[in-house]
Amino acid sequence: MCKEKNMFAITKKWTLLAALMLLSLSASAWNYRNFGVKAVTGFDKNGKALTQNVSLSDYVGKGKYVLIDFWASWCGPCRAEVPNLQAIYKQYGGKDFEIVSVAVWDRPMDSWQAIKEEGMTWTQIVCTEQDSQVPTRVYGISGIPYIILVAPDGKVIGERLRGYKIEEAVRKALGK
Repeated sequence: MCKEKNMFAITKKWTLLAALMLLSLSASAWNYRNFGVKAVTGFDKNGKALTQNVSLSDYVGKGKYVLIDFWASWCGPCRAEVPNLQAIYKQYGGKDFEIVSVAVWDRPMDSWQAIKEEGMTWTQIVCTEQDSQVPTRVYGISGIPYIILVAPDGKVIGERLRGYKIEEAVRKALGK
């Protein structure tokens, strides 16, 4: 009987620990985590990067649904998502919805070249090489593309979206 009580107590502790771990892993499902980076806004005539400080809170939690796309120019799957993002932006972009792409793990010049080649006309955050890992560290992202949908109040309502699931999540969120 004593052994049974002890085993029950141990099982109860492990169950509680597992529940706490799952809760901490899914914390991003409640609110976005902000990051601030030095972003490249362009280049001067000598090729020197022009930068400014940018924060995700400049875009998120401002009353719009925001799709955040973490990508890199060298990432084939990231570039393969661009037509999906273009179609979604064309259909839903505007007063209630926007896309913010965050170029990470990349050289700014390569990111800007890819943006031009792909015709990515929505908001771009192109991190400096020094800050290129900050956003993914903040979110615990270990692979890209990584696409997140955030509600107007700043709550993350979709993560790891790819392909048709991106449009499906946006359509559902916007009630269309």
